[in-house]
Amino acid sequence: PSREKLWICGAGKASLAMVQGLIELIGLDDVQQKGCVVSKHGGGTGSPTLVSMQAGHPAPNANSILAGRRMLEISKEAQSGDTLIFCLSGGASALMELPVDGVSLELLADLNLLLVNSGLEIGQINAIRQRFSQIKGGQLAMAFGHLSVLVIVMSDVPGNDISSIGSGPFAKVSHPTCDPLAALDSIRGVKHFAPLLEFAEREPADLDFEPVHWIIADNGYACEVAKKHAKVFASENSISVNKMQGTVAEFAENVELLPGHIAIYGGELQNEVIGHGLGGRCQEAATRILRRMSATHPGAALVAATDGDDGNSGASGAVVDANAFQLFALSKCFGQQMVSVIYDDPSVDEITSAEIALEIASCYDDRRLVNEELLALVTRRMASAGVRNVILAAMDGFLDNDNSYPLLHKSGAIIPGARTNCNLNDLAIIVSPVMSYREKVDTLSPPGREEIEPWHPGSVTHDA
Repeated sequence: PSREKLWICGAGKASLAMVQGLIELIGLDDVQQKGCVVSKHGGGTGSPTLVSMQAGHPAPNANSILAGRRMLEISKEAQSGDTLIFCLSGGASALMELPVDGVSLELLADLNLLLVNSGLEIGQINAIRQRFSQIKGGQLAMAFGHLSVLVIVMSDVPGNDISSIGSGPFAKVSHPTCDPLAALDSIRGVKHFAPLLEFAEREPADLDFEPVHWIIADNGYACEVAKKHAKVFASENSISVNKMQGTVAEFAENVELLPGHIAIYGGELQNEVIGHGLGGRCQEAATRILRRMSATHPGAALVAATDGDDGNSGASGAVVDANAFQLFALSKCFGQQMVSVIYDDPSVDEITSAEIALEIASCYDDRRLVNEELLALVTRRMASAGVRNVILAAMDGFLDNDNSYPLLHKSGAIIPGARTNCNLNDLAIIVSPVMSYREKVDTLSPPGREEIEPWHPGSVTHDA
């Protein structure tokens, strides 16, 4: 295409990094390209003529509406024969929006939060979102129908359904993946949105064409990268790659905990949020796996969001193991009753309790500072069914309120939130070694560890 007539736009959590990479890759320094990119964090685009916007996620805000309007304005400014390259990634559903007439931003934002906490699959959620929008479900494709359009996609949707990624602004949705009314009717609390339900009956855009969508990365790719790194520690026969699907509880109950095995899972779990705590689906999955492993399983489990943002806690996810279980058990020592249970001595005095509390507090920021004698003591006491049941009951209290973050924080297991410039669903890695991780690392020679080339999330210079 003629570069003088090139428009570059984008929407999604990874869109800004994608646009930056695109400009760097194809060399547009001398081109007067125009456009707009909207992301969660905002930042420079790498071009003085490309506008960067920061908008709301997981619920749309006023900037989301401005971004949606700006995209439609660009479609009117562009001339027939111009070219549009649109960088699309997950998160665009909230970051770029323009509701249909009669739907307020406040109601739409509340409905959006209800949907993401409903436990519905992402395809169902986005099929509903499309009915309330002027740009989703192929409607941007209609607006830009007079241009040559290429949509570059980083997929966060299982199966890479382009009508669901970012709610499919350029995708043909001739066969909806679900009945929006039936899906809405199944959600707890939806009756409070009765004024909006009539809009759910709107038919999707009648799009008789579909721009080219080029998927440059997806969850399968993320799993393959994880597998490549896992081969440093295990043979290929002892590594499996699996789909992460179903509810959080079902997944945690069925993950493989086989000795000498590394199980990699990728996808997105369903999680209906009922409580009012802090956490996310990755943190809840990690907590449930921790509960299952307790203090006896020798392995570890990582569950995290590839975009570095899991739920409402600001964390990316968690890494759990027997040490995390022990730390959580020790945290219960802050209560006099639990001190007595662990020591099997109801006469433990307040001075001893305070000393234990100080020891625990000192190890929260660095798990290596944990007093090994205390951990050994808790491990021995875990053999008591009564003590273990007390700990499990305490964990269930956190889970019942969707409050996994404080529990994992007490356990020293939280992975801090991060801006990864990537959005490829979630990953879980379950390591069940026949020897400890440290013993395995110590056996590696430097050349073996250098065989892995570092991968930088958000880069468009990979295979594509």
